Amino acid sequence: MQEYLNQFDKWLSGVLKGAPALPKGFKKFLVEVSPWLALIGGIMGLMGILGALSLGGWALGMVSAFGYHVGWQYWLNVALLAVMTYLDFKAFKLLKERKLAGWKLAWYMVVLSLVDAVVTLNVMGVIGAAIGFYVLYQIKEEYK
Repeated sequence: MQEYLNQFDKWLSGVLKGAPALPKGFKKFLVEVSPWLALIGGIMGLMGILGALSLGGWALGMVSAFGYHVGWQYWLNVALLAVMTYLDFKAFKLLKERKLAGWKLAWYMVVLSLVDAVVTLNVMGVIGAAIGFYVLYQIKEEYK
């Protein structure tokens, strides 16, 4: 699996190499704010998981009464949200210290969001992941 991710990383790096560069001041801003965005994402993810699980239990009973069911996409989203929430919290300190490992965790989060978007046929999610990859590769040089 890691080999495929490394190949995808190499391919993306080549594709995005010719992309227009963000202004240096904006890159610095993104690097400064990224740990805090990860922390906020982790907190919001935790709230989302708690809400999804409580709503999921309630919704399972309600929707089955109307002949519907909560599908596999719901549970896939909850599972991926749990993994991304964990990665957000783990990335906070590493991004704050500007370590490449923190950047890599952010990269994994975008990969997971892309997988989720493709599996659930979410076009806006695919576009969001593309933007996420663009931004990440723009600031990668700031992490060692």
